[in-house]
Amino acid sequence: MTRYPAPDRRAQIDDQPRDAGISRRTFLGAVGAGSLLGTAGASSVRAAGDPTAFVEVEGTDFVVDGEPIYFHGANNFWIVDAYRGTEEYIDENLALFEEMGITFLRTFVTCEGGSAGCYIPEPYVHAEEGFRTLDYLVARAADHGIRLVLILADNWDHNGGIPQYIEWIDGADHHGDFYVDEDAKDLYRWHVEEVLTRENTVTGLEYREDPTIAMWELCNEPRLEGDGFGDEDPGYEERASILEDWIAEMSAFIKEIDPNHLVSTGMEGFYTREGSSHWFENEWTGQDFLRHHDIDTIDAASFHLYPYHWDFPHEYGTVWITEHIRDAHETLGMPGYCGEFNVNATSGLETRHEVLAEWYEALDASNANAAMIWQIVVDGTEDHDGFQVYQDESGDVLDVYREAARAKSEALGGAPLHPPSSVVVETGADAIAVEWSRVSEASEYVVSLDGDAVETTAETAATVGGLEGGLEYEVGVAAVGAGGEETDLTTTSATTVDETNVGYPEWVSGDVYEDGDRVVHDGIVWEAQWYTDDDEPRFESGYAWSFVEIVGTGVESDEGENGDGDENGSGGDPADLDVTGDGNPAQDLTGDGLYEDITGDGQLGFNDVVTFFEEHDGAVVQDNVASFDFSGNGQVGFTDVVALFERL
Repeated sequence: MTRYPAPDRRAQIDDQPRDAGISRRTFLGAVGAGSLLGTAGASSVRAAGDPTAFVEVEGTDFVVDGEPIYFHGANNFWIVDAYRGTEEYIDENLALFEEMGITFLRTFVTCEGGSAGCYIPEPYVHAEEGFRTLDYLVARAADHGIRLVLILADNWDHNGGIPQYIEWIDGADHHGDFYVDEDAKDLYRWHVEEVLTRENTVTGLEYREDPTIAMWELCNEPRLEGDGFGDEDPGYEERASILEDWIAEMSAFIKEIDPNHLVSTGMEGFYTREGSSHWFENEWTGQDFLRHHDIDTIDAASFHLYPYHWDFPHEYGTVWITEHIRDAHETLGMPGYCGEFNVNATSGLETRHEVLAEWYEALDASNANAAMIWQIVVDGTEDHDGFQVYQDESGDVLDVYREAARAKSEALGGAPLHPPSSVVVETGADAIAVEWSRVSEASEYVVSLDGDAVETTAETAATVGGLEGGLEYEVGVAAVGAGGEETDLTTTSATTVDETNVGYPEWVSGDVYEDGDRVVHDGIVWEAQWYTDDDEPRFESGYAWSFVEIVGTGVESDEGENGDGDENGSGGDPADLDVTGDGNPAQDLTGDGLYEDITGDGQLGFNDVVTFFEEHDGAVVQDNVASFDFSGNGQVGFTDVVALFERL
């Protein structure tokens, strides 16, 4: 997408509403599920399914394991953006995409000259922070059954792009120099090679070895326009030849390093037709859809569709789609896909939906191999360019194409049925909650315990109850196809919580316990049930305490047991509890002496959990343990982060 000024992304992040009802699973993914095992009476385990095959091309088809497949896709610019792209945000988006049946996601591996998180902050320097975000996306996309189309450069200056290359390179003065200047090409090749050979810090795979990535695009919407070399236009033929040579050179460079993945141009798909009065068909852009895809090392033909920017009627979009897919299949003999398209919001939702329905029908009828709308975003994301798509507004329109692409893949034997790629479990005393990744070809799923089927459901989550505490179970999920065929199980182990096989804490003679005071004993948090200053509890010792949660330490707390906080921070004046240092002290919202509003904005939300996670070992918190001891164990640590999260 193009033709809008780069927004103030930090302002958008600060203004963006967040859903306080975010799932526990999302939180576990954001902070690292492994670090929470055994806490808060629950366990979370992720089990990976069998590795998937690479997306390949056979004739005019995308294929997986030799079977044709049609992709229902989307773009998302923000998901690995230098400012907005966080693990939390990635998880939110991937969960949304999976729910909407998105199987093809197009996003950018291009950000030049920016601050922290930008991929290339300066020439021949890659920012690890940005790449770790991309690592996380690649790793998690597989869990959601999503393939990635990754773009390696950008014609536009949204985040630097080709204009930043030109600014960096001595002797490069014009946009067109990006395609001919050897220093500019060397810098691009360096970036490409570093990306392809990067070892993912989450999966341990080099990107070139990861089948989650379906395809590389050389550049987002590469053009060599009439003013690409300033006032002196060398002419269309020269510009088209330069672009053709660059595409051939760089796609061959990628194929030499990475023969596993597909490569395309990322082009808008303009034609050049002699005598045409339409700018999108004349010589200005330097593009020619047929010429610039008729290259041995290009695997699929890319085109985009934006009547709003290109000044043609919406109705012409069906012609544009049909013509490009026909030319890709019949003339070029390769798959054709629409990499970006949408109707601007200024046309109104009713018009947008009517037009999108017509375009999706044309994509289906012409057998487009993939269609990726610009751009699906989570609710609350600002519509900065008039092209954002929200599930609650437009989900029904997209669902029709999702089902069409799925049915077509199944009819051709494509997209073979496979087990869920991940299973996540959370355990209680008598139940196990199970979630698993969606399998687009599945009509339902079978959940099993120790190999025996216990539930069949069309959803991607189930709770199995009536279990005995303290026992280990093998939890499995199999996908079931429309014809009743069933895959192997994706399994993991889960141990239910044993709340009974523990010893109660001793009543410490002489201590004063008030209702709600907590101690830790045998790795369990216990809570006193009444006020008493007796040397002994008034009833049998077991009934003086109630179980709160497992913290997994197995060590009795010997400081601050009675909740007074004398040994581990007396609890400071509320005005001193400025955890973030921004002048907004934490607040006690419930009057229980615990300051759960970490950010001081007057409410408890996910931002408080994240901030507490980041600051729980800081001086303000550690000097005021009694105010932040959400787990009641006499100290502040990661169990308190979990306890605060549970309050949501």
